Amino acid sequence: EIGGMTALRQLKLPFNQLRTVPPEIGKLRELMELTLQNNLLERLPMEMGQLEKMDAIILDHNPELSSPPRCVYEKGTLFLIKYMKRCFEARVTGVLDASNYGLSVVPTEITELTSLTYLKLDKNRLMTLPPEIGNLESLTELSATENRMIMLPAEFGRLENMQNLKIDVEDLRSPPEEVVNGGTRGIMGYLKYMYNSRIDKRLVLETFGLQYVPPEIGELRYLEHLSLTDNKISSVSALIGNLTNLTTLFISQNELNSLPGELGHLQKLRELFLDKNSFTVLPPCLEKMTALELLSIRDNKIYSVSEFIGKMVGLKKLYLQGNPIQTLPWQLGELSNLVDLLFDTNELRSPPPEVWSLGTAATVRFLKSVYAASETRRLDLSGMGLHTVPSIVATIPSLLELQLWNNKIKELPKEMKYLVTLHELSVVDNELEALGPEIGFMSSLTSLKLTKNHLKTLPTEIGSLVNLVVFKVEKNKLTALPASIGNCHRLKELWLSDNQIASMPIVIESLTQLEVLKLIGNQLKEIPKEIGSLSALRELHLAENKLTTIPKEVGSLRHLEKLLLSRNDLHRIPIEVGLCTR
Repeated sequence: EIGGMTALRQLKLPFNQLRTVPPEIGKLRELMELTLQNNLLERLPMEMGQLEKMDAIILDHNPELSSPPRCVYEKGTLFLIKYMKRCFEARVTGVLDASNYGLSVVPTEITELTSLTYLKLDKNRLMTLPPEIGNLESLTELSATENRMIMLPAEFGRLENMQNLKIDVEDLRSPPEEVVNGGTRGIMGYLKYMYNSRIDKRLVLETFGLQYVPPEIGELRYLEHLSLTDNKISSVSALIGNLTNLTTLFISQNELNSLPGELGHLQKLRELFLDKNSFTVLPPCLEKMTALELLSIRDNKIYSVSEFIGKMVGLKKLYLQGNPIQTLPWQLGELSNLVDLLFDTNELRSPPPEVWSLGTAATVRFLKSVYAASETRRLDLSGMGLHTVPSIVATIPSLLELQLWNNKIKELPKEMKYLVTLHELSVVDNELEALGPEIGFMSSLTSLKLTKNHLKTLPTEIGSLVNLVVFKVEKNKLTALPASIGNCHRLKELWLSDNQIASMPIVIESLTQLEVLKLIGNQLKEIPKEIGSLSALRELHLAENKLTTIPKEVGSLRHLEKLLLSRNDLHRIPIEVGLCTR
């Protein structure tokens, strides 16, 4: 009814419960004063823009009023009427200039103008555009320069008629700079893909020149397929971990050398393509991807495959071609579902050539045998013609026994120091020339057999083997024992025959649990009297040396059962030896 009061000049409606004003108020062309303070107004009709004689609109104390925005109506009646008039006329003209209104958001009255073809929002305070901007499907040109724009919503991609977009890009974060540099077509294409991904749950952002994964992708939790192939991405944000519905991920042909740990949260991921990047190792986050079925990481710079590969128990296909791989880990033997394994052998060192030269099947069999050792905790690589200890051996957890006899090994790798649980190590009948300090880290050893090698010395670190019970180092070239041998208090058997040992260290007196001492075929001229401290000794083998006498303290060895002294230069034997009644 109010629309019929066309002669009305003054209208006062304060202190009511009004939430809006009817659009018919625009027919009151004579209205000069409108009082609406202390109501519950939420929005005013743009038809009020027709009230050209209006001098005063009082809107105080309407805290919920959002349309038009506060920054407009606080500037006075004339400013407000001008704004509302432009919005009202735009319904017909399809053109709206809302520049320089101090807008911090695009108000509802603008996003409802679905027939707009041109929209100008220059010189405001906009940081983004609302999702509702996508309703303006007729829009062909948008200018929003001199704002503080930091992002454009995906809904902007719905504007398929957009031909000319003008915005300042200095502060723009989304879309990324690389996309913005592609102009209106690039921006609209990017945002269209982003918007459409909500429907088909697929997002393909290939060849955009992206240097990083746009943060907004981390919000697309519904995605099942994501391809970022053929960009320039050098790092992936942790936000990728939000995409927990992802089943396929392509990040090939980029500049990646690492991935965030959060990628491991993608437990639904089945296929991961990382080809043609700069990885030197498998990203650690893969360890958590136990459901992954296909991993392709071809044409990178990977020298060895990380041991956690064995935890990826769902893996069926593993493509490693085009990498200078030097090591294949034994953990590959854990992958019972693996049916397709492809790798280059040009740089492969472990498994050694004598293994992989027999083919992929033989390599897999070797790795599975090493894998079995991870359960039995015993590994036998004897008689395989090995020139080195395969590096994967040092990665087997909790290994108790390692047999390496009858090979051609010249040195033990430093990595063996990690075999801290090893109880028995046999490197009999090899070509060892030296024993490195890493042996000292293997403090759980109870049996160490180094017979028939080329050792000239033993390292001081041998004294760190405080649990050693049996030590056999016969048929080498030793000339002496390190004094640290005295630290091996639990030693019961010490086999040193067929060396070139000229003297025994006095610290031998510390080996009070020693039961067998074999020194046949050395260069001994005397035995230290401290031998008498070996109260548990049962066998003492001193044949084929250069002894001229033996100390009377031998008579203190009450448990001695066997004493071999043949082929020496003995002139007499102390009478005390007769006390050895056993």
